Amino acid sequence: MLRIMQGRYRGQRLPIPPRDVVRPMGQRMREAVFNILEHRYACQWDKTVVLDAFAGSGSLGFEALSRGARHVYFVEKDQNIYAQLQKNTQEDSSATVMNGDAARFYSISEKAKVLFVDPPFGKNLLSTGVQCALEHADPSAVCVVQKDRKDTFTPPQGWYADTSRTYTYKVLLFLRPC
Repeated sequence: MLRIMQGRYRGQRLPIPPRDVVRPMGQRMREAVFNILEHRYACQWDKTVVLDAFAGSGSLGFEALSRGARHVYFVEKDQNIYAQLQKNTQEDSSATVMNGDAARFYSISEKAKVLFVDPPFGKNLLSTGVQCALEHADPSAVCVVQKDRKDTFTPPQGWYADTSRTYTYKVLLFLRPC
């Protein structure tokens, strides 16, 4: 089980789908992500629309909801995980769960200020997943990308890696528009 760290759902546990299906971000990395978003990028959650592409357990999107995000869009391809995400969000009108491939075209009704892109490692989904997510980005957005340290990645045209953090075999990139 994953635990929400801050906000109105603090301490609530999220069920984790099987490890062979998802790779949830650990608590220390999630804490680092949210500290960076709040302190470096002055994220004000009550005004923020969030896109959680390749949602998996939904830990990033749920943490944003707990901190008061205006709306969170979860995109998940796996039918069983999608059903669990729907169950977990059924009482929160600030959440929309979509069953779809985050590396292909999908649509959300508003531009996202914070985008989380954490595709499965080793499946060549990083570039297309980031590109699809950025189609929904607000002009002043920050896109948090988690990638395998061995993977090469160049931000799409019009975006740059503002900062990065390395954790053992994972790298967090914070992309900003040029």
